[in-house]
Amino acid sequence: SFGVTRLGYPAQNLQSVFARMRAERERIARGYRSEGKAAAQKIRANLGVPEGFDVILGNGSDEIISIIATAVARNDRRAVIMVMAAAAALVACVSIFAAQISVMSLIGLMALFGAISLPIHSLIIAHANDHLDKNQILGAAGMLVMFYGLGSIAGPVVAGLFMTYFGAPGFMIFMASVYGVMAVYAIWRRGQRTLEGKAKAGDVLQAGP
Repeated sequence: SFGVTRLGYPAQNLQSVFARMRAERERIARGYRSEGKAAAQKIRANLGVPEGFDVILGNGSDEIISIIATAVARNDRRAVIMVMAAAAALVACVSIFAAQISVMSLIGLMALFGAISLPIHSLIIAHANDHLDKNQILGAAGMLVMFYGLGSIAGPVVAGLFMTYFGAPGFMIFMASVYGVMAVYAIWRRGQRTLEGKAKAGDVLQAGP
């Protein structure tokens, strides 16, 4: 009997394969750079960015994660959720009037709103897990996913009703209401239940793309 244990290429063929792989990656990178420059030029034209100023397209998620991780390590999660929900509600209220000032101010406030509001979901899940035994985590995760799905279904419907009644500002009025209620509830819950345990600085892991 016989069998194949290894397939190999001559050294010159391997070098050729690696060269083609590098060329393909460079081609893809050039495409991304070209698309980024085109998007930046379009943004400059649409927003009237003056000469001498550049448009930077990037992602600040790592910095936001680092700040939140530090805050959670030093404080009660409920306090962080409370502050972030109140800040999101405040930014939403301000953004209602931002469109009347300038498009740039509206875009900036929307970016700030997203940076503040998006991590709240993860913090709430982490806070729930702080008070669960290992055998309760799976069931609680299923309930959280179910409520998240219900919110994903009901949220756009309710937001649409707000926009029907209030017009374009209705969306941010809805968001301000949601995060305002969340902040008030966090304040109430913090007074109802004392802190039994808090993650130590060494237990907080920074995770980012």
